[in-house]
Amino acid sequence: MKYRRRAQIGRGNTTDRLADWEGRWDTVLHVSQAKHHAPKQSPNVEGGDNAMQPPSCEPPEGCRHVRSFDDILPEYRGTPIEDLFAYHDLGASFQQHAVARLLIGTCMDNRIWLRIPPDFAYVMRVGGANLRDLEFQISLVIALRGVSAVCLIGHDDCAMTGLKGRQAAFVKGLVENAGWNRRDAQGHFDSHARFEVGDAIGFVRAEARRLSQLYPRIVVAPLFYSVVDRTLYQVER
Repeated sequence: MKYRRRAQIGRGNTTDRLADWEGRWDTVLHVSQAKHHAPKQSPNVEGGDNAMQPPSCEPPEGCRHVRSFDDILPEYRGTPIEDLFAYHDLGASFQQHAVARLLIGTCMDNRIWLRIPPDFAYVMRVGGANLRDLEFQISLVIALRGVSAVCLIGHDDCAMTGLKGRQAAFVKGLVENAGWNRRDAQGHFDSHARFEVGDAIGFVRAEARRLSQLYPRIVVAPLFYSVVDRTLYQVER
């Protein structure tokens, strides 16, 4: 299967723009290949493929809604970041992707559920969406797999923020749940608390700036996910 992107979308209402966006995808399927269907309903989200609803609350400070294609920042238009918002926030129909051009770095939190089709993106999940010390893996998909965009997705109520305040619970949990002795549990925390991300929005903003300097030809987007309404937001630079 091959595909190519068509020209930039014109202006219009969101329904028409979705139709235009979906029309940009030219697919050439092998004769024996069956017609593609989007995945079945997700067990975690009522309504499955079409479950994403318009945001029900105001965006967090420093973030922007994507309620239409016009809301997408100019630097993301015509890139896989635009496609991510089309799928997740705007409810676009799933398209086939022969190759993934997007790397998503996000937290391992189980409440993060992105509405994206198969083969659309590489996904790295790590506490707090902290990709520090993982630059080689990022370089690998850029150099060998043709990734052209990276997004860092932080979220609210992240366990990797305010780690110092969780120290006692962390040590207690390792002792009771994993059978560690208290001294080793304390040493383990002290050795790795450096991965704390602080403010989630500020962290992805700063990390996007750092990765943009490291990979100047790659589009790097700081984003924010609300576990309350499952909305994906753009983080203002």
